[in-house]
Amino acid sequence: YLAFKFLGVEQHQKIGAKQQRVFDNGLSRDKDWKQYLFGAGLSVAKTRYGDCQICNDKGIDLSRHVCLPEFAIRGSFDDIVKNPLRGDEEVVEIKTIHELAWKGLKKPLPQHVMQVYPYMAGRNKQSALFVYENKNTQEAKVFRTQFELKVWNIITARLQLIVKAIENDWMPDRTPAFNEKGCPFFWVCPVADIKKLKHEAEI
Repeated sequence: YLAFKFLGVEQHQKIGAKQQRVFDNGLSRDKDWKQYLFGAGLSVAKTRYGDCQICNDKGIDLSRHVCLPEFAIRGSFDDIVKNPLRGDEEVVEIKTIHELAWKGLKKPLPQHVMQVYPYMAGRNKQSALFVYENKNTQEAKVFRTQFELKVWNIITARLQLIVKAIENDWMPDRTPAFNEKGCPFFWVCPVADIKKLKHEAEI
């Protein structure tokens, strides 16, 4: 997935009406939570749209943007808040999940922890907060994860392997995943021609 994403391969993915409503609901609650954090005087992310001079992304919110070109990473986080007691700043990620999963949640999900590491590294923050909102009741659970260098080293080693593989015209081994046919790159994955893809991406 990451290799194809890096190459800018076209994504083929069918999203049903129900799934789209799920995505739309998540985006709506994300916007609401940003307003809550701003209204409480906790958010320090001052929305500012423009073009990133490093990765050339256009018309993005630079206050929430992260790009790490050495690892072919770029993306955006939800917010940064300042602890009013300690004065330190933390990345914030907002997630909406269904009630059954929410009730059983005791810690942030591993995939979400992996997601925030580039945000923490890119913004030089030592921790991140996860706000998990129950879709049924709007109750929230908040968890904190601390930045650990050993975890970041594992992530970056994998990313460097992918970048090196592409540079040397070979595709990294695919990681089997549940329902992998739902991957937007499944259409090209089994028959990928790395040289052709690189040529099309002008790498």
